[in-house]
Amino acid sequence: MPFSGLVRTTPADHRHPTRTMRPLDTLLFTDLDGTLLDHETYSFDPARPALRQLHGRGIPLILTTSKTLIEVIDLNRALHNRAPVIIENGGAMAFPLDREHPFSLPEHEIVDEHAVMRFSPAYPTIRAFIDRQRDENGYHIRGFGDMRAIEV
Repeated sequence: MPFSGLVRTTPADHRHPTRTMRPLDTLLFTDLDGTLLDHETYSFDPARPALRQLHGRGIPLILTTSKTLIEVIDLNRALHNRAPVIIENGGAMAFPLDREHPFSLPEHEIVDEHAVMRFSPAYPTIRAFIDRQRDENGYHIRGFGDMRAIEV
């Protein structure tokens, strides 16, 4: 059964949706580290032939990752990929604002030219909660945000 709310882009010009918005029947979701990207080099070179075929057939590549939007934006650009991304382990989804979508986006925030829909609290909200727990309850919690890069 086709996905009725998504747009197929033209293979010749992936930057503009087709004039007649046809439902998509295929989407490809992929994880990044060790899946699309080589686990050690972070290269997607081995996947290039498959990526070209996806692009040529107008099949959206939806990156799904634990990474933040800022970490994924450059990769999406390098892939010439304009599909939405699922970020922060499914805590949010980001839609590029430089393209039309055949649906209205519900309440969202704008981050680096993307409409970001959050399904969980934002990182600063979580950090503030942890800080309160330290102050109010004396908990000894240490997360990546408390460490220097060398410690992580």
